[in-house]
Amino acid sequence: VIKAKNPDGVVLTMGTDTMSYAAPLLSFLFNSIQIPIVITGSQRSIDRPSSDAFMNLICASIAASSKKFSGVFTCLHATSDDRHCLLIRGTKVRKMHTSRRDAFRPINSSAVAKIFTNKKIEIIDDSQCHTRQSSAQKENPHDLIDGGCDSAVALLTIHPGFSPKIIEDCIARKCRGIVLCATALGHVCTAG
Repeated sequence: VIKAKNPDGVVLTMGTDTMSYAAPLLSFLFNSIQIPIVITGSQRSIDRPSSDAFMNLICASIAASSKKFSGVFTCLHATSDDRHCLLIRGTKVRKMHTSRRDAFRPINSSAVAKIFTNKKIEIIDDSQCHTRQSSAQKENPHDLIDGGCDSAVALLTIHPGFSPKIIEDCIARKCRGIVLCATALGHVCTAG
């Protein structure tokens, strides 16, 4: 672990399947941070000619070293080609596809900026560049992790032979919600 006393920014690499969970969590944990924390990864592995890993990392590093941003963001391909990456606020990002290089999109918002590998930054929404801590954000961020989850929500993993009776059991137990983890592109299979 490298520790810096006053970093200009932080780049965090991780797998993309859980990125849209990690980004909001980190946004709330670091809700008043004055530097950018930029999360990136790749949709395609580094050994493939079509890998997006290098460009995503370069663009994330450019965003993290910029004084224009503070808060938590994701930075990944904006299009299926190699034009630029999108910087998206961590609380506004969603993965929309399992394998496309441009899978990450802002939800109910616009992206913050376009980041280019030549270090050009094109701001899309200036109002999202810096964090603005509100009184609602001052609760203990560890409540999000320790007991902050609702135990009345069931998480069901879909698998071959999955029985719909499991869902009926959740309803009988008066679960407030049911989250289905489907396979691949969202397929759901059930037993006869």
